[in-house]
Order: sequence, then C-alpha cells, then structure tokens
Amino acid sequence: MYADIEDKLENICYLHLIRKYGQQNIFLGRDDKGKEIDFVVKRTDDSLLAVQVCYELNDNNLKREISSLNLLKKHINNPENEYRIITMYNILTKPITEKIEIINLIDFLLE
Repeated sequence: MYADIEDKLENICYLHLIRKYGQQNIFLGRDDKGKEIDFVVKRTDDSLLAVQVCYELNDNNLKREISSLNLLKKHINNPENEYRIITMYNILTKPITEKIEIINLIDFLLE
C-alpha cells in the first residue's frame, strides 16, 4: 500500500521541483551499488539539494532514508548543499543528529 502512495508523492515532489528549478536541473542519484536518492537538484549557485521522499518517516525506516543522503554528503562535501526528507507523517520518537531537514509535504509544496 505505501509503495503506491510513495510513487505518487515522488511524482508530486518531482513536479514541484521542476516548477521551481527547471527539469534540466533535476537528477536521480544512484551509486554503483544501487543506493538511490530520489532527487538531486543542481541550484543556480552550484550547490545541491538532495531530496528523499517517504510517506511515513519512523524509527524503523530512518536509517534507510538517511543513508543515501549521507553517502552523497561523503562524496560531495559542500557546506552549501542541503539535505531534506519530505514526508507526510513524521513519527520519529528520537531526534536525528545528521544535518538533514525533515519537512512535511504540504510545507514543501508551499515553498
């Protein structure tokens, strides 16, 4: 059930990013082991915005959602880069220590 909803959420986020940054600046991030970042956006100042989209962010899937973002951070270490998780429901019981912003989908779309 969540997989179908997450596909729709990714499409919504993709369309928003296209409107905001242009299609030519939106990329899929994937390493040679298949680890994937939903969207990597090249911004006008040459910094990157890395975006993971998930329906529900919880203690069980947090490691999976941030691992790809951390991999990008490791390989492209630019202090101007931004890392975000876009979600409908954030039900984490503990704070995250990484420099990753968690944003509700509606707030993201209103930016």
